[in-house]
Amino acid sequence: MKVIQVNCMYKRGSTGKIVFDLHNELLSKGYHDLVYYGRGASSQSDNVRKFCYEIEAHIHHFFVKYCGILRYGGNFISTYRVIKAIEEQKPDIVHIHCINCYCINIYRLLYYLGSNGIKTVITHHAEFLYTGNCPHAYNCNKWQKPNGCFDCNNLEEATGTKIIDRSHISWLKMKKAFDSFQEDKCINVAVSPWVKSRIKLSVIAKRLNCVVVNNGVDTDIFKYKPGGKLHFEGDYDATILHVTSSFSLDRKDPKGGWMIVQLANMLPNIRFVVVCLNNQVKEDELPINIHLWGAAKNREELASLYSAANVTLVLSKRETYSMVTAESLCCGTPVVGFLAGGPESIAIEKFSTFVEYGDLNAIKESICKIIIANIQKADVEREAKKIYANSTMLSNYLSIYNSLYKAEQ
Repeated sequence: MKVIQVNCMYKRGSTGKIVFDLHNELLSKGYHDLVYYGRGASSQSDNVRKFCYEIEAHIHHFFVKYCGILRYGGNFISTYRVIKAIEEQKPDIVHIHCINCYCINIYRLLYYLGSNGIKTVITHHAEFLYTGNCPHAYNCNKWQKPNGCFDCNNLEEATGTKIIDRSHISWLKMKKAFDSFQEDKCINVAVSPWVKSRIKLSVIAKRLNCVVVNNGVDTDIFKYKPGGKLHFEGDYDATILHVTSSFSLDRKDPKGGWMIVQLANMLPNIRFVVVCLNNQVKEDELPINIHLWGAAKNREELASLYSAANVTLVLSKRETYSMVTAESLCCGTPVVGFLAGGPESIAIEKFSTFVEYGDLNAIKESICKIIIANIQKADVEREAKKIYANSTMLSNYLSIYNSLYKAEQ
């Protein structure tokens, strides 16, 4: 069986790591797998190709933002490269991952695959493929209506521009692309039960079969490490860990970093440790019981931080999955957070608590209950490993490939 995977990243970011792991698993099983990705440095690996130059992506981004062209359109040259590769390689399966980041014409690629009867797996890591616009639709349901999106209230986030509202055109083009697939030639993969429930509401995508595959965690790294310590000054009763891509005190930030300050003031006897890639806050702006760790040096250090914490805190307004939740539980640490879609749908209920968004009193109570409960980390790790292990994800994808490959052979 020959498979082509298409993603915006390779070996970087959550989806890039999934593509990397799946690529290696397919090769180890004797499959022929090719990866085409759009952004980042060129790869020197065999069977891995970058299809979009950075300058092409930057030009497209400019025209989207300042001229109002469609975010998921354009990119004719990079899209041609991918379609040409598919025509030359003649894969049995094409696996579409998260193909945003201004690197490819999504409408054209999907329509090409569908109209040519090429068996396709589409993994929904975000919402934009089934909403036609939004990476996160939050409480808007226009994308669920028979006539689709219009008069967008969140225009820049949904379409990448404030110049002109073309959300309806984008929705129509995405629907046309999905309509080109025969039902037995395409499978939607949701990364969480919550995403599957959203796909079933989508006029664009609900016609096609949908299955759930949890994103995998490397449980050889993310595992409970007894005796792990956080070496900070001060004597605190417990440690709360907050892992995020960005940390900001802006109240509009959907990652909810500003609420850490309020919680730290509410729980002065607890240490809050913030691990983040993009920090927009100075430590002297924060209460004394908040420590800015910065970015983890590597995954081993991050696993040690999870293991040493009493609770991991997830404050996002919306997530389609939550790798932080999965990684934390694999390291034996319970999770507290807001009802954000994906996190509560993939979490282990008895080791996690999720409350209504913005209810900090409920977050405080949940943290205290878990600390008092003194949950055994080895018990959490054991159950989490069964659910989130990379091997489970990879096995599920191979099953999907084989079922689609064998259909009407």
